[in-house]
Amino acid sequence: MKVTRDVITDLLPLYFSDEASADTRALVDAYFASDPDFARHARAHPETSLPQTALPQPTEETEMLTLQRTRKLLNLRATLQGLAFFLTLLPLTFFVDSKTGAHWLFLDKPAAMAIIIPLAVIAWGAYLTLRHRLRSSGV
Repeated sequence: MKVTRDVITDLLPLYFSDEASADTRALVDAYFASDPDFARHARAHPETSLPQTALPQPTEETEMLTLQRTRKLLNLRATLQGLAFFLTLLPLTFFVDSKTGAHWLFLDKPAAMAIIIPLAVIAWGAYLTLRHRLRSSGV
């Protein structure tokens, strides 16, 4: 494969920022040796070899919608965390009966535990999924 000027131009940002590997630097240096006019131009104007990308500017409406969505997701995350803690600790509670004394919920109500424990697992799963989603999006 022949190395063209376009390929070298694509590599120049890495070359000038000293982030290119030794092989890439050697390739660019060899091309500069074979085309001294291009080398002089590239070294004289390194900023023109960098890609010029215009980032779209968000509108105020878009920023507001993003802020509102982020607030909703953060509130949902806090609610899910509270629910998960509540459902996790609920089996460790006890109730007092005036005739028979104190009873642990997880010992005396196994049917309730069959519902509460899966709900706690679901709440933790939803919380951790949302937490991961928010962290990976940078919120």
